[in-house]
Amino acid sequence: MANKALITPFEAVKYSPAGRDYPSATMCVLIPQIEQEFGYECLGKEMYEWLQDNLATVPAGVEEWSCERAYDEGDLAIRNGCTMVSLTDANIDDPVSSENWEAYKRFGDNDCANEMWEDYLRGILANKLFSTSLTYATLRTGAGGLVVLAGTDGFNSQGFKSASKTEMHDMKTALNADVDRMVRNMLRWAKAKTDSGATCEVPLTSMLNCNGLCKPASNSKRRWGFQY
Repeated sequence: MANKALITPFEAVKYSPAGRDYPSATMCVLIPQIEQEFGYECLGKEMYEWLQDNLATVPAGVEEWSCERAYDEGDLAIRNGCTMVSLTDANIDDPVSSENWEAYKRFGDNDCANEMWEDYLRGILANKLFSTSLTYATLRTGAGGLVVLAGTDGFNSQGFKSASKTEMHDMKTALNADVDRMVRNMLRWAKAKTDSGATCEVPLTSMLNCNGLCKPASNSKRRWGFQY
């Protein structure tokens, strides 16, 4: 089957510590690889492909958000590749920075899948993408080879210096801990849903029985963090 991306570069920036001005171009290349690795090896083939097959179809005719239009509650607009839903009438706010918009439900009316995505999986993928792209966003290649993005004396015009190797390592270590925590919480949530017999049309057992690859135990040889 053709793999469809679950997350967008805009979401990867928004739901990670990246910051609004973080360059997301590298994430476009990384998304398919990071998603497939985590999807097949952690969520399990059945779960990952179920999520892809059940992505909600955006209604035809939805256009890019326009600053010249006022949107009513329930209206849809595309902003930075994401379909957004207006939460108020006469809404002229930019969806990028306003609480008067929310993301279009990724899995339609499937509350269980949307809960898993919004509370766990979206953040896991966002943090993994941010960590993986961090080195590429800090270091660039040009006519002179590999360069660090910095200005005069190692500082840019805003007074921020490029991170050192140790600082980069510390940042990725913190991101690794965040991903491990979110994975554990997601597995705990999935097990509670399964044990309670709650109605959930999502193949949660596929994830729970995936050879332990999704479990970030401290003595595991394969952790769902990052390699340095």
